[in-house]
Amino acid sequence: MSIPSQIGPFELLERLGAGGMGEVFKARDQRLNRFVALKFLPETASPSSRERFQREALAIAAFNHPHICTLYEVAEHEGQPFLVMELLEGETLHARLARGPISASQAVQWGIEIADALQAAHAKGILHRDLKPGNIFVTQRGSVKVLDFGLAQFAPGVSSADDATLAGTHANFPAPLTSPGSTLGTAAYMSPEQARGEPLDARSDLFSLGVVLYQMASGQAPFQGRTSADLSAAILMKTPPAPSSLRAEIPPRLDDIIAQCLEKDPDLRFQSASELRVSLKRLAGASSSSGPASSSGSSAGPVSHPGAAPTSSASHASAVGVTPTGGLSAQRRWIGIAAVVVLAAAGWWWWQARANRSAAAPNLSFRQLTYSGQVQDAAISPDGKFLAHVEAGPQGSSLHLLSVANGGAGGSAGSSDVQIMPPAPGCCTSPTFSPDGSTVYFVEDRTLKMIPVLGGAVRTVADLVCSGAGISPDGLHIAYLAANPGADQLMLANADGTQDRVLHDPRPDGYDSRCWLGGPLYPDAPAWSPDGTTIAVQSSGAGANTFDHVILISARDGAARTLGPDLGQSSSDIAWLPDGSGLLLALAKPWTTPSQVWEITNPGGKLIQLSHDLQGFDRVTIASQAGGALALVHSNPQYSVWRQALPQGPFELLPGGGANLDGKLALAWTPHGQVLSVRYLAGQSQLWLEGGAAPAAQIPISNLPAVVHNLTVSRSGVIIFQGINPGGNWNAYRADLQGGNLTDLTPGLNILHPALLDSDRTVAVLNVYESHNIARQRLWAVPLAGGSPREVSAVELYTNFVLALPDQQHVLALATRGAAGAVVELGLDGAQAELKLSAYRGRFAEPHALTPDGKSLVSIVTDGNISNLWASPLDGSPPFPITHFNDLQLAAYAFAPDGRLALSRGAQNSDAVLASGLGAGHR
Repeated sequence: MSIPSQIGPFELLERLGAGGMGEVFKARDQRLNRFVALKFLPETASPSSRERFQREALAIAAFNHPHICTLYEVAEHEGQPFLVMELLEGETLHARLARGPISASQAVQWGIEIADALQAAHAKGILHRDLKPGNIFVTQRGSVKVLDFGLAQFAPGVSSADDATLAGTHANFPAPLTSPGSTLGTAAYMSPEQARGEPLDARSDLFSLGVVLYQMASGQAPFQGRTSADLSAAILMKTPPAPSSLRAEIPPRLDDIIAQCLEKDPDLRFQSASELRVSLKRLAGASSSSGPASSSGSSAGPVSHPGAAPTSSASHASAVGVTPTGGLSAQRRWIGIAAVVVLAAAGWWWWQARANRSAAAPNLSFRQLTYSGQVQDAAISPDGKFLAHVEAGPQGSSLHLLSVANGGAGGSAGSSDVQIMPPAPGCCTSPTFSPDGSTVYFVEDRTLKMIPVLGGAVRTVADLVCSGAGISPDGLHIAYLAANPGADQLMLANADGTQDRVLHDPRPDGYDSRCWLGGPLYPDAPAWSPDGTTIAVQSSGAGANTFDHVILISARDGAARTLGPDLGQSSSDIAWLPDGSGLLLALAKPWTTPSQVWEITNPGGKLIQLSHDLQGFDRVTIASQAGGALALVHSNPQYSVWRQALPQGPFELLPGGGANLDGKLALAWTPHGQVLSVRYLAGQSQLWLEGGAAPAAQIPISNLPAVVHNLTVSRSGVIIFQGINPGGNWNAYRADLQGGNLTDLTPGLNILHPALLDSDRTVAVLNVYESHNIARQRLWAVPLAGGSPREVSAVELYTNFVLALPDQQHVLALATRGAAGAVVELGLDGAQAELKLSAYRGRFAEPHALTPDGKSLVSIVTDGNISNLWASPLDGSPPFPITHFNDLQLAAYAFAPDGRLALSRGAQNSDAVLASGLGAGHR
């Protein structure tokens, strides 16, 4: 078919492939600067193919699952329908298997993930019907996603959370897509009942998964033949040899699992995808999620229909064990013994569950509430009926109220989404509801405000705040963090902000707050316990204990204690469980992985992971009066590198990108005019050269730290950067631009913001913890060639930038001066001078830089969903804009010596989702 280079907002970049169900193109959604895949139906498609194409859209639109390819929207071009889908980087499982066999442990892990995806589909009444390696994608993260529900069939008689959607689907497609006795699917992966043209249920997909497992484990297909008839005969009549007879390293227990998947009689197979998943997880060495009464997953149990409750997202498996279990007959001999043990242990398990809940996470299920991709913040009302969410737009951010019951229907919130605060710069972060749901508190710039949800005047509650408001259960008092010289303080006030007083001063520690940390990934508000006695806040300690942790503060007298272990440096948001038995928070653990939902038990402080999403979640709030439903913000960020060919010229998107976070962490210019960017994939940073005559290429540096940022390239081609590894120090590194010679310049120190000085001979760094106080850091210097670091100045700093001035002998930094600090100039000889800037805090956000002439401090200013660079002259003149974009957000940037800019621009693509399924133990 003839496809133009531009279709609406989609710029088509390249053709990815074609098949019987259509052509697939890589494209860029110019609205969100997001790379997507467009799948077009062929012009010659028959009416039944068009119907099947629409069925695919309905099937995959029902999912928001880490192991199922995401559908963004359905559109049409000149009468030809097409799907806008998640663009996946990697290869199909078919291509991976063509290169050779995979390990048994990898086969089991991918089997777990595929079974998890099928369970989610079956729970919504959807059968895949064409599961095969060509419809399974191995991502660059090393996980798998199930593709192509074009042959999906809605199972009859299903009841699920999506009854309305399914009812509409049955009305649109009342009859099967094929006549009785016909078959759909790929012959080598069909179940016996599918090959015979019989009615199918979820167990047919499990047979197909068994074929895939067999092929992954043994390296060959279990059923072979020269024709479709031969393959059908083999599937119906033959039993394949055990995979371990073809590869000795395959454990016999995996033979048993695959054999049960491939049973000819559906009643003898696993009866649900969750049952198969449990068996694979046990083989992988993962703990059971069902306690002592869990089914073994290896014998046929009661029939489990596709509408069964979904399980949680896929877990990561450990290495596959090789000790045989004795097979099915041996397990049956133990059934009687196991039953006695279970009965004897029941009382102990009941007591143990109440005293200290098991580490097994509840099975969360998710429903998307918004579809704009512009949600910056969200909070659910205590009764679970409304969602207050912050929407970014061209004029700034606005505050909306969404009916949860109506939100998300048909992919749009529709008339149930009401704007209660108009868009404005600096509005409207950190929303929280009053206990009766009548009022929403929010922050505009640094001011805490409140607004009635049914309309009314906006009232100012407090000025110079560093967080949103936590409201007491009786609605009479609020708690919030306020700016104070040297550290924030926890304030207590009446609900209207009157009679405010300091409840707790954390010094020498400090709270994690928007004033100190400055970004959107940090706590929105203190959290008040359900009984009203305790306020939970996140804090960073001083000295050796510099990681985030939760502290519990008495609402009566301000006495504080720490709950649970250190959380690293990537936690955000706190929400109490309705029964007070723990708190929920967003946490990246390890912090190089996407942020997930975790519980920290109270008492005990035990961490339990509740979600396992590929992109992660943020903004955790809980409907305390509605069974503990959670509102979360889910993001799928997309950033690309843009560059000016000439100073003051237009920006062009560099080709050869495509990573979701291309350049988001850091950018730098090379001496030859190329752009060095950081790409972040599967929890690991990569360095790439872009924008030259040759295609974009990765710099081959082994043992690169997990996180790389603050890039600089010397005139001789030496890369300097800050590197961070989980559980390790923050260090300054150097490496060659051609790859190799990676050197840690600051072993044993925790440093920030390396800056190149002294004609490229010295690296100035900020020593974070030498003075044993995170708010009192000092400037050090270390030779670029390597050597002993030395302290340059005793000036106390709490800076988020160290910037080299053009003379290469001085840097700019932010010094401790009252509540806001002051920009100071520090020399390598220890000399200092204080500068007067009209703006460098508040909306002027990091990363910061200096203009090439050294006369202005540059910052990012974001209004709604649009970012631009602003310059604050060092002589105190008013700030002024450098760029004038009218779309997308800025994450990183770098100046070339001649004034050209390289930028990482994109969007977070964030939406609110509702999570349910915490279970009775959490209510």
